Amino acid sequence: RRHTRYYQCDWSSDVCSSDLAMNGDCTKLYASTWGDGIWMTETPDYVPSPGIRVANTHDSGLWSLREAINLANRGIGADTIRFDLPLEDPGYAPSAGTWTILIDSDLPAISDDSLFIDGNSQQESVGEDTNIDGPEIILTTNATDIVSRGLLLSSAYNRISHLVVNVIPGPGISINGESAHNNSVTGCYLGTDASGEIAQANQFDIYIYNSNHNLIGSMDIEDRNVLSGNSIHGIVLAGPNCSNNMISGNFIGLTPTKQYLGNGSHGVFIGGKATQNVIEENDIAFNGLTGVGVWDQGSDQNTISKNSIHDNIVTGILIGADANADIQPPVLTAGNKSIEGQTSPNATIELFSDEDGQGEIFEGAIMADESGQFIWTGKAQGPFVTATATDVSGNTSAFAAPVIPKSGGNGDSFIVTTTSETGTGSITETLEAAHSSTGAKRIEFNIPKSDAGFDVGNGVWTIKTRQTLNITADSLTIDGRSQTAFIGEDSNPFGPEIMFDGQLMGEDRKSVV
Repeated sequence: RRHTRYYQCDWSSDVCSSDLAMNGDCTKLYASTWGDGIWMTETPDYVPSPGIRVANTHDSGLWSLREAINLANRGIGADTIRFDLPLEDPGYAPSAGTWTILIDSDLPAISDDSLFIDGNSQQESVGEDTNIDGPEIILTTNATDIVSRGLLLSSAYNRISHLVVNVIPGPGISINGESAHNNSVTGCYLGTDASGEIAQANQFDIYIYNSNHNLIGSMDIEDRNVLSGNSIHGIVLAGPNCSNNMISGNFIGLTPTKQYLGNGSHGVFIGGKATQNVIEENDIAFNGLTGVGVWDQGSDQNTISKNSIHDNIVTGILIGADANADIQPPVLTAGNKSIEGQTSPNATIELFSDEDGQGEIFEGAIMADESGQFIWTGKAQGPFVTATATDVSGNTSAFAAPVIPKSGGNGDSFIVTTTSETGTGSITETLEAAHSSTGAKRIEFNIPKSDAGFDVGNGVWTIKTRQTLNITADSLTIDGRSQTAFIGEDSNPFGPEIMFDGQLMGEDRKSVV
Protein backbone atom coordinates (compact mmCIF):
# COMPACT_ATOMS: atom_id res chain seq x y z
CA ARG A 1 0.00 0.00 0.00
CA ARG A 2 1.10 3.59 -0.52
CA HIS A 3 -0.27 5.03 2.74
CA THR A 4 -2.71 4.43 5.58
CA ARG A 5 -5.24 6.91 6.95
CA TYR A 6 -8.16 6.93 9.36
CA TYR A 7 -10.86 9.37 8.33
CA GLN A 8 -14.59 9.70 8.12
CA CYS A 9 -16.34 9.84 4.76
CA ASP A 10 -19.67 9.07 3.11
CA TRP A 11 -19.78 5.28 3.09
CA SER A 12 -23.12 5.16 1.21
CA SER A 13 -21.19 5.07 -2.07
CA ASP A 14 -19.14 2.02 -0.95
CA VAL A 15 -16.14 3.72 -2.52
CA CYS A 16 -13.13 5.21 -0.79
CA SER A 17 -10.25 7.02 -2.43
CA SER A 18 -7.60 5.76 0.00
CA ASP A 19 -5.87 2.39 -0.17
CA LEU A 20 -6.93 1.54 3.40
CA ALA A 21 -9.67 3.23 5.38
CA MET A 22 -11.98 2.62 8.34
CA ASN A 23 -15.51 3.74 9.01
CA GLY A 24 -16.31 6.31 11.65
CA ASP A 25 -16.51 3.95 14.65
CA CYS A 26 -13.54 1.83 13.53
CA THR A 27 -15.55 -1.39 13.25
CA LYS A 28 -14.99 -1.96 9.50
CA LEU A 29 -11.79 -1.93 7.47
CA TYR A 30 -12.00 -1.13 3.73
CA ALA A 31 -9.26 -1.86 1.18
CA SER A 32 -9.14 -0.93 -2.48
CA THR A 33 -7.47 -3.52 -4.70
CA TRP A 34 -6.14 -3.75 -8.20
CA GLY A 35 -8.79 -5.42 -10.31
CA ASP A 36 -10.93 -6.85 -7.47
CA GLY A 37 -12.77 -3.73 -6.32
CA ILE A 38 -13.16 -2.78 -2.66
CA TRP A 39 -12.87 -5.35 0.09
CA MET A 40 -14.43 -4.94 3.54
CA THR A 41 -13.87 -6.85 6.79
CA GLU A 42 -14.97 -6.51 10.39
CA THR A 43 -12.18 -5.30 12.72
CA PRO A 44 -11.43 -7.30 15.89
CA ASP A 45 -12.08 -5.64 19.24
CA TYR A 46 -8.36 -5.72 20.07
CA VAL A 47 -5.20 -6.66 18.25
CA PRO A 48 -2.24 -7.45 20.58
CA SER A 49 1.02 -5.72 19.70
CA PRO A 50 4.43 -5.02 21.28
CA GLY A 51 3.32 -1.44 21.85
CA ILE A 52 1.17 1.44 20.74
CA ARG A 53 3.37 3.83 18.80
CA VAL A 54 3.57 7.60 19.26
CA ALA A 55 5.37 8.87 16.18
CA ASN A 56 4.75 12.63 16.23
CA THR A 57 4.24 15.49 18.66
CA HIS A 58 0.82 16.48 17.29
CA ASP A 59 -2.00 17.18 19.71
CA SER A 60 -4.27 14.68 17.96
CA GLY A 61 -4.59 12.40 14.98
CA LEU A 62 -2.82 9.28 13.83
CA TRP A 63 0.32 8.35 15.85
CA SER A 64 -0.34 11.11 18.44
CA LEU A 65 -0.27 10.54 22.19
CA ARG A 66 -3.97 11.36 22.35
CA GLU A 67 -4.77 8.67 19.78
CA ALA A 68 -2.48 6.20 21.59
CA ILE A 69 -4.39 6.67 24.86
CA ASN A 70 -7.69 6.20 23.03
CA LEU A 71 -6.44 2.95 21.47
CA ALA A 72 -5.19 1.69 24.84
CA ASN A 73 -8.55 2.44 26.41
CA ARG A 74 -10.29 0.33 23.74
CA GLY A 75 -7.96 -2.59 24.26
CA ILE A 76 -8.34 -5.60 26.50
CA GLY A 77 -5.35 -6.50 28.65
CA ALA A 78 -2.02 -4.76 29.22
CA ASP A 79 -0.74 -2.10 26.80
CA THR A 80 2.47 -0.14 26.38
CA ILE A 81 2.69 3.28 24.78
CA ARG A 82 6.13 3.68 23.21
CA PHE A 83 7.64 6.81 21.70
CA ASP A 84 9.21 6.67 18.25
CA LEU A 85 9.65 10.34 17.42
CA PRO A 86 12.03 11.29 14.59
CA LEU A 87 14.69 13.96 14.87
CA GLU A 88 12.90 15.76 12.03
CA ASP A 89 9.71 16.21 14.08
CA PRO A 90 8.86 19.92 14.50
CA GLY A 91 8.55 19.38 18.27
CA TYR A 92 12.21 18.35 18.58
CA ALA A 93 14.62 20.81 20.24
CA PRO A 94 18.18 19.78 19.31
CA SER A 95 19.78 22.00 21.98
CA ALA A 96 17.87 20.25 24.76
CA GLY A 97 17.49 16.82 23.14
CA THR A 98 13.75 16.80 23.88
CA TRP A 99 10.45 16.42 22.04
CA THR A 100 7.55 18.64 23.20
CA ILE A 101 3.92 17.55 22.89
CA LEU A 102 1.66 20.62 23.15
CA ILE A 103 -1.88 19.65 24.08
CA ASP A 104 -4.78 21.94 23.11
CA SER A 105 -7.36 20.30 25.39
CA ASP A 106 -7.48 17.73 28.16
CA LEU A 107 -6.20 14.31 27.18
CA PRO A 108 -8.64 11.40 27.60
CA ALA A 109 -8.55 9.73 31.00
CA ILE A 110 -6.59 6.49 31.18
CA SER A 111 -9.62 4.32 31.87
CA ASP A 112 -8.38 0.82 31.01
CA ASP A 113 -6.13 -1.03 33.47
CA SER A 114 -2.46 -1.90 33.01
CA LEU A 115 -1.16 0.80 30.66
CA PHE A 116 2.59 1.52 30.68
CA ILE A 117 3.56 4.92 29.24
CA ASP A 118 7.27 4.41 28.68
CA GLY A 119 9.12 7.69 28.19
CA ASN A 120 12.46 5.88 28.12
CA SER A 121 11.42 4.13 24.91
CA GLN A 122 12.39 7.28 23.00
CA GLN A 123 16.05 6.59 23.80
CA GLU A 124 15.70 3.13 22.33
CA SER A 125 14.03 4.55 19.24
CA VAL A 126 16.81 7.01 18.36
CA GLY A 127 19.60 4.85 19.74
CA GLU A 128 20.99 7.41 22.16
CA ASP A 129 20.23 9.39 25.29
CA THR A 130 19.57 12.80 23.75
CA ASN A 131 18.89 14.46 27.14
CA ILE A 132 21.43 13.27 29.69
CA ASP A 133 19.85 15.55 32.32
CA GLY A 134 16.40 13.99 32.33
CA PRO A 135 13.48 12.65 30.27
CA GLU A 136 13.21 13.25 26.53
CA ILE A 137 9.42 13.62 26.28
CA ILE A 138 7.75 16.85 27.45
CA LEU A 139 3.99 17.13 27.90
CA THR A 140 2.83 20.73 28.21
CA THR A 141 0.32 23.26 26.90
CA ASN A 142 -0.12 26.79 25.66
CA ALA A 143 -3.91 26.54 26.11
CA THR A 144 -3.87 27.32 29.84
CA ASP A 145 -7.42 28.67 29.64
CA ILE A 146 -8.72 25.33 28.29
CA VAL A 147 -6.46 22.59 29.64
CA SER A 148 -7.17 21.66 33.29
CA ARG A 149 -4.82 18.70 33.83
CA GLY A 150 -2.05 16.65 32.30
CA LEU A 151 -2.51 12.88 32.61
CA LEU A 152 -5.57 11.52 34.42
CA LEU A 153 -5.56 7.93 35.75
CA SER A 154 -8.99 6.56 36.60
CA SER A 155 -7.97 2.90 36.38
CA ALA A 156 -5.51 0.52 38.06
CA TYR A 157 -2.04 -1.00 37.60
CA ASN A 158 -0.83 1.75 35.26
CA ARG A 159 2.77 2.96 35.11
CA ILE A 160 3.87 6.46 34.09
CA SER A 161 7.61 6.60 33.57
CA HIS A 162 10.20 9.18 32.53
CA LEU A 163 8.10 12.09 31.30
CA VAL A 164 8.33 15.83 31.85
CA VAL A 165 4.96 17.45 32.60
CA ASN A 166 4.91 21.21 33.06
CA VAL A 167 2.93 24.46 32.69
CA ILE A 168 -0.35 22.66 33.44
CA PRO A 169 -2.87 24.96 35.23
CA GLY A 170 -3.98 22.02 37.37
CA PRO A 171 -2.35 18.72 38.37
CA GLY A 172 0.41 17.44 36.14
CA ILE A 173 -0.75 13.90 36.95
CA SER A 174 -4.11 13.08 38.61
CA ILE A 175 -4.95 9.71 40.15
CA ASN A 176 -8.64 9.85 40.81
CA GLY A 177 -11.17 7.52 42.42
CA GLU A 178 -11.31 4.14 44.12
CA SER A 179 -10.85 2.35 40.79
CA ALA A 180 -7.47 4.08 40.37
CA HIS A 181 -5.30 1.89 42.59
CA ASN A 182 -1.85 0.27 42.40
CA ASN A 183 -0.51 2.82 39.92
CA SER A 184 3.07 4.08 39.86
CA VAL A 185 4.84 7.25 38.75
CA THR A 186 8.63 7.03 38.44
CA GLY A 187 11.47 8.96 36.84
CA CYS A 188 9.28 11.97 35.97
CA TYR A 189 10.13 15.66 36.17
CA LEU A 190 6.97 17.52 37.14
CA GLY A 191 6.85 21.32 37.42
CA THR A 192 10.31 21.78 35.90
CA ASP A 193 12.05 21.89 32.56
CA ALA A 194 13.71 18.78 31.13
CA SER A 195 16.88 19.39 33.16
CA GLY A 196 14.99 19.51 36.45
CA GLU A 197 16.80 22.74 37.28
CA ILE A 198 14.33 25.45 36.15
CA ALA A 199 10.77 25.86 37.39
CA GLN A 200 7.97 25.60 34.83
CA ALA A 201 5.10 25.38 37.25
CA ASN A 202 2.08 23.18 37.29
CA GLN A 203 -0.51 24.02 39.92
CA PHE A 204 0.21 20.67 41.59
CA ASP A 205 2.54 17.92 40.44
CA ILE A 206 0.51 14.92 41.54
CA TYR A 207 -3.01 14.93 42.96
CA ILE A 208 -4.23 11.64 44.46
CA TYR A 209 -7.91 11.73 45.41
CA ASN A 210 -9.76 8.81 47.00
CA SER A 211 -7.26 6.35 45.54
CA ASN A 212 -5.19 3.72 47.30
CA HIS A 213 -2.00 1.67 47.08
CA ASN A 214 -0.29 3.95 44.56
CA LEU A 215 3.50 4.35 44.46
CA ILE A 216 5.09 7.71 43.72
CA GLY A 217 8.86 7.52 43.35
CA SER A 218 11.67 5.00 43.74
CA MET A 219 14.88 4.59 45.66
CA ASP A 220 16.65 3.79 42.36
CA ILE A 221 18.41 7.04 41.44
CA GLU A 222 17.33 6.69 37.81
CA ASP A 223 13.68 6.46 38.80
CA ARG A 224 13.40 9.26 41.36
CA ASN A 225 10.80 11.89 40.54
CA VAL A 226 11.48 15.62 40.69
CA LEU A 227 8.34 17.27 42.11
CA SER A 228 9.33 20.90 42.37
CA GLY A 229 8.71 24.46 41.26
CA ASN A 230 4.91 24.33 41.39
CA SER A 231 2.62 27.21 42.24
CA ILE A 232 0.88 25.42 45.13
CA HIS A 233 1.74 21.92 46.45
CA GLY A 234 4.08 19.26 45.18
CA ILE A 235 1.87 16.26 46.06
CA VAL A 236 -1.70 16.19 47.38
CA LEU A 237 -3.22 13.16 49.12
CA ALA A 238 -6.89 13.79 49.85
CA GLY A 239 -10.22 12.09 50.46
CA PRO A 240 -11.50 9.49 52.94
CA ASN A 241 -10.59 6.63 50.59
CA CYS A 242 -7.10 7.96 49.93
CA SER A 243 -5.05 5.38 51.81
CA ASN A 244 -1.99 3.17 51.75
CA ASN A 245 -0.19 5.30 49.17
CA MET A 246 3.61 5.32 49.27
CA ILE A 247 5.58 8.50 48.51
CA SER A 248 9.22 7.42 48.47
CA GLY A 249 12.55 8.54 47.05
CA ASN A 250 11.46 11.84 45.47
CA PHE A 251 13.02 15.27 45.24
CA ILE A 252 10.25 17.57 46.51
CA GLY A 253 11.16 21.26 46.31
CA LEU A 254 14.69 20.54 45.06
CA THR A 255 16.47 19.95 41.79
CA PRO A 256 18.17 16.59 41.05
CA THR A 257 21.37 18.24 42.31
CA LYS A 258 19.53 19.25 45.53
CA GLN A 259 19.42 22.96 44.79
CA TYR A 260 16.56 25.33 45.62
CA LEU A 261 13.37 24.83 43.56
CA GLY A 262 10.61 25.00 46.14
CA ASN A 263 6.90 24.53 45.67
CA GLY A 264 4.73 27.49 46.57
CA SER A 265 3.04 25.95 49.60
CA HIS A 266 3.44 22.43 51.04
CA GLY A 267 5.86 19.92 49.62
CA VAL A 268 3.40 17.15 50.56
CA PHE A 269 -0.17 17.99 51.60
CA ILE A 270 -2.31 15.33 53.31
CA GLY A 271 -5.92 16.14 54.19
CA GLY A 272 -9.60 15.44 53.73
CA LYS A 273 -9.46 12.34 55.97
CA ALA A 274 -6.70 10.64 54.00
CA THR A 275 -5.32 7.77 56.09
CA GLN A 276 -2.48 5.27 56.37
CA ASN A 277 -0.24 6.90 53.78
CA VAL A 278 3.55 6.70 54.04
CA ILE A 279 6.00 9.52 53.23
CA GLU A 280 9.41 7.86 53.38
CA GLU A 281 13.02 8.58 52.42
CA ASN A 282 12.35 11.67 50.30
CA ASP A 283 14.39 14.86 50.03
CA ILE A 284 11.92 17.63 50.94
CA ALA A 285 13.18 21.20 51.14
CA PHE A 286 12.70 24.88 50.23
CA ASN A 287 8.90 24.74 50.10
CA GLY A 288 6.91 27.91 50.77
CA LEU A 289 5.10 26.67 53.88
CA THR A 290 6.06 23.21 55.12
CA GLY A 291 7.84 20.12 53.95
CA VAL A 292 4.90 17.91 54.97
CA GLY A 293 1.54 19.18 56.20
CA VAL A 294 -1.18 16.90 57.62
CA TRP A 295 -4.56 18.55 58.05
CA ASP A 296 -8.13 17.81 59.13
CA GLN A 297 -9.70 15.62 61.76
CA GLY A 298 -9.81 12.06 60.46
CA SER A 299 -6.56 12.37 58.50
CA ASP A 300 -4.90 9.76 60.69
CA GLN A 301 -2.22 7.06 60.69
CA ASN A 302 -0.08 8.92 58.16
CA THR A 303 3.55 7.95 58.69
CA ILE A 304 6.45 10.32 57.92
CA SER A 305 9.73 8.42 58.13
CA LYS A 306 13.44 8.77 57.36
CA ASN A 307 13.05 11.81 55.10
CA SER A 308 15.60 14.59 54.70
CA ILE A 309 13.47 17.66 55.52
CA HIS A 310 15.13 21.05 55.74
CA ASP A 311 15.00 24.73 54.81
CA ASN A 312 11.24 24.86 54.38
CA ILE A 313 10.07 28.40 54.98
CA VAL A 314 7.70 27.92 57.95
CA THR A 315 8.49 24.50 59.37
CA GLY A 316 9.54 21.00 58.40
CA ILE A 317 6.44 19.04 59.48
CA LEU A 318 3.12 20.59 60.45
CA ILE A 319 0.41 18.46 62.07
CA GLY A 320 -2.87 20.38 62.15
CA ALA A 321 -5.29 20.30 65.05
CA ASP A 322 -6.81 16.81 65.44
CA ALA A 323 -4.89 15.40 62.45
CA ASN A 324 -2.80 12.24 62.94
CA ALA A 325 -4.72 11.62 66.17
CA ASP A 326 -3.32 14.93 67.46
CA ILE A 327 0.01 13.29 68.31
CA GLN A 328 2.43 15.71 69.96
CA PRO A 329 6.16 15.91 69.24
CA PRO A 330 8.50 14.35 71.78
CA VAL A 331 10.09 16.55 74.42
CA LEU A 332 13.89 16.38 74.25
CA THR A 333 16.53 17.11 76.88
CA ALA A 334 20.24 17.27 76.11
CA GLY A 335 22.34 15.35 78.59
CA ASN A 336 26.04 14.60 78.61
CA LYS A 337 26.63 12.31 75.62
CA SER A 338 22.92 11.54 75.27
CA ILE A 339 19.52 12.86 74.26
CA GLU A 340 16.70 11.96 76.63
CA GLY A 341 13.03 12.37 75.96
CA GLN A 342 9.38 11.74 76.69
CA THR A 343 6.68 10.76 74.19
CA SER A 344 3.80 8.33 73.61
CA PRO A 345 4.21 4.83 75.07
CA ASN A 346 6.07 2.39 72.80
CA ALA A 347 6.42 5.02 70.07
CA THR A 348 9.15 4.86 67.43
CA ILE A 349 11.50 7.82 67.81
CA GLU A 350 13.41 8.96 64.73
CA LEU A 351 16.25 11.35 65.44
CA PHE A 352 17.55 13.95 63.01
CA SER A 353 20.20 16.63 62.97
CA ASP A 354 20.25 19.92 61.11
CA GLU A 355 21.88 23.31 60.86
CA ASP A 356 18.52 24.69 61.99
CA GLY A 357 15.43 23.25 63.65
CA GLN A 358 14.27 20.82 60.93
CA GLY A 359 15.59 17.36 60.07
CA GLU A 360 18.07 17.24 57.21
CA ILE A 361 20.08 14.23 58.39
CA PHE A 362 18.42 11.05 59.63
CA GLU A 363 20.52 9.86 62.57
CA GLY A 364 18.69 6.70 63.63
CA ALA A 365 15.63 5.32 65.39
CA ILE A 366 14.89 3.95 68.85
CA MET A 367 11.81 2.76 70.73
CA ALA A 368 10.27 4.48 73.72
CA ASP A 369 9.41 2.29 76.66
CA GLU A 370 5.93 1.66 78.06
CA SER A 371 6.05 4.95 79.96
CA GLY A 372 7.14 6.87 76.84
CA GLN A 373 10.71 7.50 77.98
CA PHE A 374 13.76 7.05 75.76
CA ILE A 375 17.51 7.74 75.67
CA TRP A 376 19.63 8.11 72.53
CA THR A 377 23.41 7.90 72.87
CA GLY A 378 24.44 8.30 69.23
CA LYS A 379 26.74 10.99 67.89
CA ALA A 380 24.88 13.55 65.79
CA GLN A 381 26.33 15.31 62.76
CA GLY A 382 24.40 18.30 64.09
CA PRO A 383 24.67 20.80 65.51
CA PHE A 384 20.95 20.71 66.34
CA VAL A 385 19.13 17.48 67.13
CA THR A 386 15.38 17.01 66.78
CA ALA A 387 13.06 14.01 66.61
CA THR A 388 9.65 12.76 65.52
CA ALA A 389 7.46 10.27 67.30
CA THR A 390 5.34 7.66 65.49
CA ASP A 391 2.84 5.90 67.71
CA VAL A 392 1.84 2.26 67.45
CA SER A 393 -1.01 3.19 65.07
CA GLY A 394 1.32 4.89 62.59
CA ASN A 395 0.61 8.54 63.44
CA THR A 396 3.76 10.68 63.11
CA SER A 397 4.29 13.94 64.97
CA ALA A 398 5.90 17.21 63.99
CA PHE A 399 9.57 17.75 64.80
CA ALA A 400 10.46 18.28 68.44
CA ALA A 401 11.96 21.54 69.62
CA PRO A 402 15.67 21.09 68.79
CA VAL A 403 18.46 20.73 71.31
CA ILE A 404 22.23 20.78 71.06
CA PRO A 405 23.97 17.75 72.59
CA LYS A 406 26.35 18.64 75.35
CA SER A 407 29.99 17.81 74.79
CA GLY A 408 30.17 15.28 77.63
CA GLY A 409 32.17 15.08 80.88
CA ASN A 410 34.90 17.48 79.73
CA GLY A 411 32.47 20.32 78.92
CA ASP A 412 30.51 22.73 81.12
CA SER A 413 27.21 24.47 80.51
CA PHE A 414 26.32 27.89 81.87
CA ILE A 415 22.72 29.03 81.95
CA VAL A 416 21.33 32.54 81.33
CA THR A 417 18.03 32.88 83.22
CA THR A 418 17.34 36.62 82.98
CA THR A 419 17.53 39.47 80.47
CA SER A 420 19.22 41.65 83.10
CA GLU A 421 22.72 42.63 82.02
CA THR A 422 24.32 41.88 85.38
CA GLY A 423 23.60 39.83 88.47
CA THR A 424 22.70 36.21 89.08
CA GLY A 425 21.80 34.33 85.90
CA SER A 426 22.80 37.26 83.67
CA ILE A 427 24.82 37.08 80.46
CA THR A 428 27.67 38.94 82.17
CA GLU A 429 27.87 36.44 85.02
CA THR A 430 27.73 33.40 82.73
CA LEU A 431 30.47 34.82 80.50
CA GLU A 432 32.71 35.35 83.50
CA ALA A 433 32.10 31.77 84.64
CA ALA A 434 32.78 30.43 81.13
CA HIS A 435 36.05 32.36 80.95
CA SER A 436 37.27 30.66 84.10
CA SER A 437 36.43 27.18 82.76
CA THR A 438 38.82 25.06 80.73
CA GLY A 439 37.98 22.96 77.69
CA ALA A 440 34.79 23.13 75.61
CA LYS A 441 31.86 24.94 77.18
CA ARG A 442 28.54 26.45 76.22
CA ILE A 443 26.14 29.16 77.28
CA GLU A 444 22.46 28.29 77.10
CA PHE A 445 19.35 30.40 77.62
CA ASN A 446 16.52 29.33 79.94
CA ILE A 447 14.64 32.62 80.40
CA PRO A 448 10.97 32.41 81.45
CA LYS A 449 8.17 34.25 79.69
CA SER A 450 7.54 36.16 82.91
CA ASP A 451 10.88 37.97 82.45
CA ALA A 452 10.55 41.72 81.94
CA GLY A 453 12.57 41.54 78.73
CA PHE A 454 10.11 39.24 76.95
CA ASP A 455 7.97 40.74 74.16
CA VAL A 456 4.92 38.54 73.79
CA GLY A 457 4.10 40.24 70.47
CA ASN A 458 7.17 38.97 68.63
CA GLY A 459 8.24 36.10 70.91
CA VAL A 460 11.69 37.62 71.61
CA TRP A 461 13.69 38.17 74.81
CA THR A 462 15.82 41.37 74.65
CA ILE A 463 19.03 41.78 76.65
CA LYS A 464 20.01 45.48 76.79
CA THR A 465 23.73 45.99 77.30
CA ARG A 466 25.66 49.08 78.40
CA GLN A 467 29.08 47.67 77.61
CA THR A 468 30.67 45.36 75.07
CA LEU A 469 30.53 41.70 76.04
CA ASN A 470 34.06 40.48 75.46
CA ILE A 471 34.62 36.79 74.67
CA THR A 472 38.17 35.69 75.45
CA ALA A 473 37.65 31.97 76.12
CA ASP A 474 38.37 29.35 73.47
CA SER A 475 35.81 26.69 72.39
CA LEU A 476 32.76 28.56 73.66
CA THR A 477 29.33 27.97 72.10
CA ILE A 478 26.59 30.53 72.75
CA ASP A 479 23.42 28.64 71.91
CA GLY A 480 20.46 30.93 71.22
CA ARG A 481 18.26 28.03 70.12
CA SER A 482 18.45 26.55 73.61
CA GLN A 483 15.71 29.05 74.54
CA THR A 484 13.34 27.26 72.17
CA ALA A 485 14.09 23.93 73.84
CA PHE A 486 13.59 25.46 77.29
CA ILE A 487 10.09 26.85 76.65
CA GLY A 488 9.06 23.90 74.46
CA GLU A 489 8.01 25.97 71.45
CA ASP A 490 9.39 28.20 68.70
CA SER A 491 8.07 31.52 69.98
CA ASN A 492 9.56 33.41 67.01
CA PRO A 493 9.14 31.32 63.85
CA PHE A 494 10.72 34.11 61.81
CA GLY A 495 14.09 34.17 63.53
CA PRO A 496 16.06 33.91 66.82
CA GLU A 497 14.42 34.29 70.23
CA ILE A 498 17.35 36.05 71.94
CA MET A 499 18.22 39.64 70.95
CA PHE A 500 21.10 41.78 72.21
CA ASP A 501 20.29 45.51 72.08
CA GLY A 502 23.16 48.00 72.31
CA GLN A 503 21.19 51.25 72.39
CA LEU A 504 22.14 51.89 76.03
CA MET A 505 25.84 51.88 75.09
CA GLY A 506 25.65 55.42 73.76
CA GLU A 507 26.83 56.96 70.50
CA ASP A 508 30.41 55.67 70.85
CA ARG A 509 29.34 52.02 70.90
CA LYS A 510 31.41 49.77 68.62
CA SER A 511 29.86 46.35 69.10
CA VAL A 512 27.65 44.48 71.53
CA VAL A 513 29.72 41.27 71.50
